Amino acid sequence: DVQKMFNRIYLRIWTQLLDDEAKKLLLSLLSINPDGSDLDWVKQMSRHHIAEQDFNDKLEQLQNYSLVQVSGTVSSPVYSLHRTTVVFLNSEILLR
Repeated sequence: DVQKMFNRIYLRIWTQLLDDEAKKLLLSLLSINPDGSDLDWVKQMSRHHIAEQDFNDKLEQLQNYSLVQVSGTVSSPVYSLHRTTVVFLNSEILLR
């Protein structure tokens, strides 16, 4: 089943590859607009969860594992979460 495959991939990333601050940033983005939000919104959501000086590194970590999608332009990026990421976080991380 495809969902089980995605869950295994996400679980490996979550348990073995992400550090705690990146996990906090990802969880803080669960309320992101499905159509995406700008960088200011992402920073605002993360401000209570990770140190400001760590923000860019943690966001890049999430992008490198395709947990955060980036669209828009270089000067106006738009950040969003793929639906499978949201399902994984809600069903496998928040419910445990």
